[in-house]
Amino acid sequence: MNEKYLIKGVCVSVAYIIYLSLCALVTTDERLLALIHILTLVLIFVASKRYITFEKTGIKLIAMSIVLGIGMALSFTVIVPFANDVGEAQSYSMREIFYYVNSIFLLPIMEEFIFRGIIFKELVSNYPLKFAIVSSSLIWMLAHLNPLNAGVYFLHGVLMAYTVYLTSNILYPILMHVSINSFNLLGGTNSILLYFARVMSEPISIFLTIVLSVGIIAISIALIRKLS
Repeated sequence: MNEKYLIKGVCVSVAYIIYLSLCALVTTDERLLALIHILTLVLIFVASKRYITFEKTGIKLIAMSIVLGIGMALSFTVIVPFANDVGEAQSYSMREIFYYVNSIFLLPIMEEFIFRGIIFKELVSNYPLKFAIVSSSLIWMLAHLNPLNAGVYFLHGVLMAYTVYLTSNILYPILMHVSINSFNLLGGTNSILLYFARVMSEPISIFLTIVLSVGIIAISIALIRKLS
């Protein structure tokens, strides 16, 4: 087996980690970071257009990708601490707004171009499908440098790689990624945990949330396979 594409994927992942580290060193201003991310995103898109495809675009697949992303967001229940409240409505500063823009939109789009665009497409073009999905998901997991939720990141990598394989459309893992980040950052998982917790104990509410996550993921993947 020729390992050069696997090594290339790891190198691209390391380059992305270095990029994020340099951004953090250069500035903590979310507005400037947004500008840096936009410029980087344009450069990545121009440099990797041959990897980024938008086939089989349809409303049903778009909807199922968003639902699948919500189910994947709920899988973080296994590692997030149980919340006592979801917070009250509040006004956001411009810095906080740009933080959400970066976290919910710019970084997920950039990461999908890199990990499900460049890395996965290179791997699946040169290795068997299962190996490409597993290896790209391991690279995705390692890129997050977070042992606590490594298993969740690996699962998400598998689901997003499989979805882009089925559809040949980078839009769908982007929508999944945006849904995951927005749902969790805006307190969606905590809201569901608290809903169950009103009448049940904490362990049972967490268990039911995980069951809900698994159910949504299984049904969504089945429907995406059918629609593809």
